[in-house]
Amino acid sequence: MTLLRQGRSFSGRERHCGFLNTGGGRRFADISEVSGLSLPEDGTGVAFCDWDQDGDLDLWMSNRSGPQVRFFRNEAKWPGRSLRLLLEGTKCNRDAIGARVTVMAMSGKPVTKTLRAGEGYLSQSSKWLHFGFGENEVKSVTVRWPGGDEEEFSGLKSGEAYRLKEGEGRAVSFSNPGVEPVSVIPEDLPESGRTNGIVLGIPLPLPLLKYESNAGESVELFDQPLGKRRGLLVNLWSAECEACLEELSELADARRQFEAAGLGVIVLNVDGLEGGKKASREAARRLNGMRFPFFSGNATESLVRFLQLTNDELLVAQRPLPVPTSFLIDQNWRLVAIYKGKVLPEQAISEMERLALPFEERRKGTLPFEGRWHFAPKNFVMLNFADRLFQRGFFEEGRDLVTRYARFMEPQPLFPGVLSNAGIRCLDAGRAHEAREYFQKALSLDPNRVMALHGLARVLSENLILEDQTEALKFARRAAEAGNFGNAGVLSTLVQCLQANGEEQEAMTVLERALALPEARKNADLRDRLNALKSE
Repeated sequence: MTLLRQGRSFSGRERHCGFLNTGGGRRFADISEVSGLSLPEDGTGVAFCDWDQDGDLDLWMSNRSGPQVRFFRNEAKWPGRSLRLLLEGTKCNRDAIGARVTVMAMSGKPVTKTLRAGEGYLSQSSKWLHFGFGENEVKSVTVRWPGGDEEEFSGLKSGEAYRLKEGEGRAVSFSNPGVEPVSVIPEDLPESGRTNGIVLGIPLPLPLLKYESNAGESVELFDQPLGKRRGLLVNLWSAECEACLEELSELADARRQFEAAGLGVIVLNVDGLEGGKKASREAARRLNGMRFPFFSGNATESLVRFLQLTNDELLVAQRPLPVPTSFLIDQNWRLVAIYKGKVLPEQAISEMERLALPFEERRKGTLPFEGRWHFAPKNFVMLNFADRLFQRGFFEEGRDLVTRYARFMEPQPLFPGVLSNAGIRCLDAGRAHEAREYFQKALSLDPNRVMALHGLARVLSENLILEDQTEALKFARRAAEAGNFGNAGVLSTLVQCLQANGEEQEAMTVLERALALPEARKNADLRDRLNALKSE
């Protein structure tokens, strides 16, 4: 996963290969195309089984890319018949894994196979053993069971299936129970690069975002007067990018379509991020010369960093955003789609119209081909997104997200942890007042949240504005008790609060307890800090 986030790949779209043993000298012929196996998918596992129980082996194949599962029915017309055997152990393991079966044909040529638990990668083939006989008949079958016993079975016929049970000495004919038919999905895979749109099945709520107007003022993106509009297309562009200029012209030409669809457009220039005000003014002149009919402004460094973070959270491959890139936002300020490269006006309009469809239909439209869901798709967890915003220093954006969507987040058991983490990051950034608010909110939802108690003790004991050593000691004690005195960092804060309140004897007792914890023994910095408290 780390490699994928760095832009590496699994080298997908490598075609499957099939090889036929032509006999003699270990020669193999490439039959990939004629067998139908040559498909541009990144295969990960293959399993053999006689799915339709017609005597020959079929294939199930799994792929990293879609379709993730494929079934290949063996329809080859081979002369002769096969013998199918299913072993059952009684004194050895029940599946008889490790048994060696030797089948002697009337022609006198023996064939031996070993029953294995699995072969290959990420796959498990059927435990049935298949023996091909051509026109020959079976003379005898000998099984050497994993325990060492050898047993012979007779009366078997080629073209039949049998169950062989250890110790019984006779083969039981196996009747076909029937199998569930495999529904075939017509193959209509998209061509590589057919679309540049990344459409979210479940729109992502966005926090407060700001850009810079052409006059140099900070403007909230959500202040754009949508009126009766159903959404907004936010476009990042550069005057140095020919594709960007072509796209701006196409957007301008589609003004009437956008207005009819109720979709607003705002284009934000990125040239000022490196070229300064002069580059921004030049870009604005280019737009004025085009008589561009939509809103425009300049992207700030913070906005671009936020959009990059959003992209990285949604996608495994974390590559820098190109120009042009567009973001489709609905009227509830939720991200609907990301378009990397030129976006066709009809693309964005069509996707906005799809928002009126039921969820299942809209989700289906985000996929490049038909399929079946084996489990419900996971919702993008808003809590993870909020937590990442605080982690990356987007304090205002994170605060806005957890405030505006509190009613959705509060019922979730992980929300107090997100608030505690937000408080800790605010405290480390010197934002003590904000940190206290997050800790208090977390404790209102979970009174025994250790990190919130610990964080509030730190706020009250370490910050000069909020310094209150008596209250700090109260919260430090509660944090230590809630964590069963098992967190050395929490105990370190408790020691400091005890010392600040003149409780030296108890401070030494807690300090010795903290130094004995595995955490302190493994963490040199923490151990040094605790020893420094001991010497004070």
